[in-house]
Amino acid sequence: MVVPGRSPSFRPHLLLVVTVVVLLALARGSHGETTSQPDAGFYGLDELGLDPTAAPGGASVAPPGVSPPPSPLPISPANPSPPAGFQPAPSFLASNGVAYPSIPYSLVSEDALVLEVQLDAPGTVYYVATTTGYGGVVTNITTGARRTTPTPEEVRARGAAGAGAAGVGTPGEAGAWGDGALTAGAFVVASAAAVASANVTDLTYIGAVDLWVVAASTSGALQLYVSLLTANTRDVTPPEFLMVRTPSVGGVL
Repeated sequence: MVVPGRSPSFRPHLLLVVTVVVLLALARGSHGETTSQPDAGFYGLDELGLDPTAAPGGASVAPPGVSPPPSPLPISPANPSPPAGFQPAPSFLASNGVAYPSIPYSLVSEDALVLEVQLDAPGTVYYVATTTGYGGVVTNITTGARRTTPTPEEVRARGAAGAGAAGVGTPGEAGAWGDGALTAGAFVVASAAAVASANVTDLTYIGAVDLWVVAASTSGALQLYVSLLTANTRDVTPPEFLMVRTPSVGGVL
């Protein structure tokens, strides 16, 4: 039967559309999906089991304005716990307007001085005295370059060796830092925050002196830096009054 106002070709076209819809429904059903589910192309990344903050290659990145969480610190045998009895390197203190180590001016003489220190923990202080402008050691024989500043290890070794000992050599350098030093020594600081001192003798007679100082803890941990003090040994001979006679006039002085 022909419906008035409709083309006779309408029925085959409608049949074709219905057939296509049925086939699509059967195809989706064979994959375990229902027609009520959205197409996979519209799934959110989290619904697909993907990290929405993942960068290409699998690296995680934080969304803009959000800091990434800190990575857990690995437990490594390269950083073991300190051994029993370990004490970190002490620090010099400052008190009563004095920053230690210090050389009191009143305790400087023609060829000696007093070194005073105050530490925040018991330890040992090492010192090496040189003339100001001490040449140090040659680091490059070709160019004649020199190193005038010692390392903490060099001051400790030279100070522990005491006065008159040879300097401490460093591989690749000509000579050793501390060769020709005026004197060297070490002394123990028994208590924290207590002022300890040492008499540094055999210095340049009335001249400029550099004093290199470093401290170590009771377990041997050494400071990472060397303190440099400068002083000028001085004439401390007390003044004397001079007897001066004026010519007499008429027998009256």
